[in-house]
This record gives sequence, structure tokens and C-alpha cells, in this order.
Amino acid sequence: MSKDDFLIQVEEGLKTRPEIAGASVSSHIYMKNNDTEYYGVTIFFNPEKISPVFYIDRFYDDYCRKKLTVDEAVDKILLSYRSLVADKADHFDLSLNFDDVKDRIVYRLVSLKKNKKFLENVPHIIYMDLAIIFTVVCKVDCSGVESLKITYELMDAWEKKPGDLMKLAKKNTPILFPAVTKKLSDVLGMEDHEFDLLLLSNEYFVFGATAVLYEDLMRRIAERIGDDLYVIPSSIHEVLIIPKGVVCDVEDINDIIRTINEEQLISTDILSDKAYLYDRSENRFQF
Repeated sequence: MSKDDFLIQVEEGLKTRPEIAGASVSSHIYMKNNDTEYYGVTIFFNPEKISPVFYIDRFYDDYCRKKLTVDEAVDKILLSYRSLVADKADHFDLSLNFDDVKDRIVYRLVSLKKNKKFLENVPHIIYMDLAIIFTVVCKVDCSGVESLKITYELMDAWEKKPGDLMKLAKKNTPILFPAVTKKLSDVLGMEDHEFDLLLLSNEYFVFGATAVLYEDLMRRIAERIGDDLYVIPSSIHEVLIIPKGVVCDVEDINDIIRTINEEQLISTDILSDKAYLYDRSENRFQF
């Protein structure tokens, strides 16, 4: 059975379950970061409220290995659904009205060239060879982050433009996702070096590379270090920072970035394949 047929059968199976009678069940192929496709279903009673997506990709893998049936996949989705209902998940009550979510709109950085399909339906602002996209934060705490991607359809319903979203996100993102800087040696439990790499992310380490956009943050880091900076995009979740003066050849760094992207990172976590130079005198990145 193909994954498309499996998804349809899961959707139909959910529709027969009495505990969600009256709910709308729909299946979709969701485009995620770096043009990666995920298959999922939604269960919602109110179309004006945010509803979680239950992805079936790992269930399909188990089905292909003959470790799971379609009915068992339906059971697992309903178990997750019941758990969310029992916990009274915040996003079940989150309205999609603009005034209700405007303080939850944040931005994220993604690759421009790796997201050609993804960005077709997502309002964005080009930033160097990257793209700034926007999401609504449904939940953020020590257990994780849940968010809703803002599409052109949603933005148009709000009668807004990307610049309007950017203005809100510039204010909200540093508040909801405070920046964190740490010595890489401390993170890895290594001895200090004369020129230690800095790791920059947010306190949840989720889409933390976005912190390079925070107002005046890069300038303050450069002033503290006393040099221009090379920013190494180690993933969408964090970047590494090294003083320009200790870099002999930036192409050596770029070679390392490309090797790590190809051999160590999962495809959805890749941000870029080259380092960026931050010029402290002009308070901007050179590209």
C-alpha cells in the first residue's frame, strides 16, 4: 500500500470512531522546512480554532514492516488526541482571530534555496540567501514548542502584509524566545581555549538561529569580543560565532559546514552551507 493510500485509510478509519462523531477529519500532505513532506490528519470541531496535526509517517513505516495495522494506527492517533483533550491543550482554545494571536506571531530563519516549494504558500522576507517566515506560537514551555505556520491564506484573511508580520515578530520573538549565548567548550564539557567558539540560540534551542535577527544582539556580542564576527550556521536551531581575526581562510570553515550538513544533520535542520561575516562598524552582515 502506498503512503497516500495509507493516509486515506487512516482518515476514513478515524471518521468511523464514535468518540469523535461530529468532528471534521481531514488528511493532507504538509510541506515542512527544506521542502520535506509529512503526511498527517487533523481532527477539529471548530474551524475557527487551531487544531493539532497528527502525523502518520512513522506509522506508515511500521505498517510497511508489518509491525502495525491501519486500525492500530487509528488507535494511536486517538490516544494522542484523548491525551491532548485531557490536558486541555492550550491550542484547542486558541482563536485564529488576528487580535487574539498578534502577540504570538514570531519569525524563523530558513534556507531560501532549499524551500522553493515550501515558500510558495508562505509569506516571507528574503534575508541574504535565507528567508524569514512567520508562525503563531500555540504553546511554549519546558516540554517543547508548538506553533502554526502562517500561510498566505491566513495572512490575507487578516488583511496584513509580510511587513506587518515582521513588525510584530521583531517585538514578540525576543520576548517569547530569549537569546542564549554559551561557550561551546562549556556546552561540550571541554577545556577553555584562547579563542572559544560561542554558541547562540534561544533558551528552548528551537529555531534558535533566528536570534541573529534580534535587534542590536550581534552588535553587543561583537563589542564584547572586540572584533568582527563569522557566524557559522550549524543548524536552524543554533549558530556558532568566532572572531574574524582568528580565521585564516573562511573557505576552510565553509568546507566543514558542507560536510556536517551532508553527513551529520537531518535534512530539515540544515540552514546554510556557508559562514556569514558580521561587520560591527556597519552593524550588518556582509553578503
